[in-house]
Amino acid sequence: MDGINTNSKPRAVSFKRIVLALVLAAIVPSIIFQKLLMIMYVPSESMYPTMTGGDVLIGTRIASSYQRGDIVVFQADTIMIKRVVGLPGEEVCIAADGSVSIDGDPLYEPYVICRRKGQPQAFSVPEGCFLLLGDNRQNSYDSRYWDYPYIEEDSIIAVAKYKLFEGSLD
Repeated sequence: MDGINTNSKPRAVSFKRIVLALVLAAIVPSIIFQKLLMIMYVPSESMYPTMTGGDVLIGTRIASSYQRGDIVVFQADTIMIKRVVGLPGEEVCIAADGSVSIDGDPLYEPYVICRRKGQPQAFSVPEGCFLLLGDNRQNSYDSRYWDYPYIEEDSIIAVAKYKLFEGSLD
């Protein structure tokens, strides 16, 4: 014989174990998506070409700090997705040709393919706040146009990390 007992009966699964498994199957994903991860839908073309309307992203709700270039989901009048451009304590200048400088140094932004020309603007980012802009500067309602152009750190909900699905608003 190979050591397998052929006379034993299959073990019955208890009702308690089934209920526990179902409860855990419902609670664990809920905790993960409330505390650790976020799935987000991109509603517009304001972040084009990095993202297009209809894309679905996954992000992390846990960040010890935010860096220039991070794409964040935040709460303003509505939930929005923009890129961190200005950090706390920085002077951000947007020139008439749409180029951006930080504390006098030009900002390299390979993700911006179309800058919006207009009046020069200067922003002094307060401590604990960020200046956020869309990548599609021609078609982005972002910090440049708000009465108070800064987003407080505690208004940031998540940092986008991966594109799950590419979408289309067509």
